[in-house]
Amino acid sequence: MSRTKICFMTACLLFSAAFPGLVAQQASEEAEVPVVNYRGRRIPLEETEAYVQEVRIPSKETKPLVIDFFFSREIDPRSVQVENILLGGQPVDNSAKLSFNHEGTQLRVKLKETVEFPLSVSLQGVRTYTGGAVAAAEVSDLGAQERFRYDRELGQWIPF
Repeated sequence: MSRTKICFMTACLLFSAAFPGLVAQQASEEAEVPVVNYRGRRIPLEETEAYVQEVRIPSKETKPLVIDFFFSREIDPRSVQVENILLGGQPVDNSAKLSFNHEGTQLRVKLKETVEFPLSVSLQGVRTYTGGAVAAAEVSDLGAQERFRYDRELGQWIPF
């Protein structure tokens, strides 16, 4: 062993012998930190209510039509199917492309079919990573380049 390693190990032993309470306190603080395995899934440490905050159609183009849903917390992308999204009370067709932002708080639906405005949009059956249900959202009279935000106090969708 080199002289540097011997000096370092000796200093560590002397420090732990001189301050045993400090070493034990640090070890107990480290033990209290929860371990979360990432493995490609987001697992929040606390459960909060999940709902759709905003629905937006960003452009005037009707083909392809793009609809954005913004959520109050991250959702599980595996829980979103084309059957969960309704336009005018009918599920969107299987050619719709679903995409999510990195945080999992935005869903973008790109439709190939042509629709007429005003549009009624509904989203249901979506779940969070902890298994909690996202409150169903239904917005009627949605037009091109319009945004609707959900007001929780009033319990209704407000255009802005």
